[in-house]
Amino acid sequence: MLNWGAIAPLNLELTHPRLIGSQISGHPRYPPIASGTSQSDQPVFNAPTRTMTLTQSYLTPEEYLDIERVSPFKHEYVQGQIVAVASASKAHAIITGNLSALLVNHLRNSGCIAYAMDMKVRLPTLNLFYYADLSVTCDKRDRISSEDFILHPKLIVEVLSDSTEAFDRGDQFSGYKSIPELEEYVLIHQQQVLVERFQRKSDNLWVPQIYRTNEQVEFDSIGFTCAIADLYDNLEQLSQ
Repeated sequence: MLNWGAIAPLNLELTHPRLIGSQISGHPRYPPIASGTSQSDQPVFNAPTRTMTLTQSYLTPEEYLDIERVSPFKHEYVQGQIVAVASASKAHAIITGNLSALLVNHLRNSGCIAYAMDMKVRLPTLNLFYYADLSVTCDKRDRISSEDFILHPKLIVEVLSDSTEAFDRGDQFSGYKSIPELEEYVLIHQQQVLVERFQRKSDNLWVPQIYRTNEQVEFDSIGFTCAIADLYDNLEQLSQ
């Protein structure tokens, strides 16, 4: 287990679209100061640039996993540093829940497993852990119950928000491309009925497909098809 009191300060700035505020911004979801650390050891959040400055030493993946197992807050791991993950909107949660329910039924007895929101995807070649909104793995190597991450998803889905869209399209997608087994990457919009699918044809070629209102969404990697409206079911019940 990591000894927080033994961490030597190391100033490092990370710009990450999923960061949430520290005590400076008054955000209640940021983890409280750990025992053995001072206020100066905590992240400093600068809202205009969404930059969090961390004063902590390099953490190994094993130390990160130890912290994450006992933390009441979710964090992603970025090459030795941990960054807090923002909570989801109601629309985000509804869309993720709709697709998760559809995939659980579709994948029953298939040998594949769908995970929603709380499962980490590990990218060992890049030294990263990301929380995907939804992922599907059919690889037996991902069935070790003592591991709280997967390594070999064939499908990853992210629900877009204004704060994460650039990251989901850019650095995160680039990172996910390092997974040899990944066949499809899907982006679902919250503000409009629109789904983007990127299908791997080769290591360097990902072919886009856009689905709009009244169309059928297809995830060829798992043989799944549904009406796009099914993904947005119940969103009309939310008031503006």
